[in-house]
Amino acid sequence: MEQQDKRRQLYSAGQGSGANPFANKQRPAPSGSADDLEGGGGVQAMAQERGYHHSRAEAVQNVQKTIGELAQMFSKMAVLVTAQEEMIQRIDSDLDSTITNVDEGQQHLLKYFQYISSNRGLIIKVFLILIFFVVFFVVFLA
Repeated sequence: MEQQDKRRQLYSAGQGSGANPFANKQRPAPSGSADDLEGGGGVQAMAQERGYHHSRAEAVQNVQKTIGELAQMFSKMAVLVTAQEEMIQRIDSDLDSTITNVDEGQQHLLKYFQYISSNRGLIIKVFLILIFFVVFFVVFLA
């Protein structure tokens, strides 16, 4: 982060000549003589080169600003993921306890079904005895 701050200060627009690191470079002045290969266009070429370097410095600043924003977004996402991780852990533990409870409930239902099934025979026997007594009293005592 310190390096980013140093770079940001180096390339920031409000720093005067420090805003453009390419502006500090000294170029040889064109002689303007007839022997010069560039001729009288040396000043114009130098101005174009400075404009190019200035635009490149602005592009670098924009890229650095974008990278800084991305770093902030990634740090926010890391915080969100950490918060979501805790919630997911709770959901996972709740899900495990729910599965355990459902299995226990199923076991209890199976036990109850077996208990009821074993009582059916007893209930049938009781009804048969009652029917026998009813038939006995109706036939012999009536």
